[in-house]
Amino acid sequence: MFTASDGSSTISSEVIVQAAPGVPLIKELRDTASGSSGTVCSPGSRVSLRGGWLAGATESDWSGDRQELGGAAVLVNGSRVPVPAASPTEVTFKCPNTAAGAILNLELETAAGRSHVINTVLRESTLQFSRYPKLPGTKRPRLSSILSWRCLETIVTRVYPHKLATR
Repeated sequence: MFTASDGSSTISSEVIVQAAPGVPLIKELRDTASGSSGTVCSPGSRVSLRGGWLAGATESDWSGDRQELGGAAVLVNGSRVPVPAASPTEVTFKCPNTAAGAILNLELETAAGRSHVINTVLRESTLQFSRYPKLPGTKRPRLSSILSWRCLETIVTRVYPHKLATR
């Protein structure tokens, strides 16, 4: 409980303080397209690690060319993978294109050190129907569905790269 007073009035509030050495702390693994958690990695999909002290800055580069953003790198089975977005509480990465059923050992690395290992299984790619989001300054495409979130990401990054904002 935190209490402050100026002499004539007093204000009290509960304050939650997280203290840690700054080493990345992963709390969950989440599919960026559906928001589901658990076994969410499929070949080429984008997945987010959520937690604390994950990156030193908020940065994005949706080209898929960077393997480190904001001082954060994601390692899958010891190898770095593309990182299109990073912030202190969430880092998005691209799952590797390997066979479904493969065991994936995920770690996040910063200058402060490496996180604990998160284990998951690479699932098969699935058909997913989604609505196109309306990008700032554009009209919503008149398509009712798409085959996969990856198709949308390809369209957005190639056709509207100037409309992308930092997440």
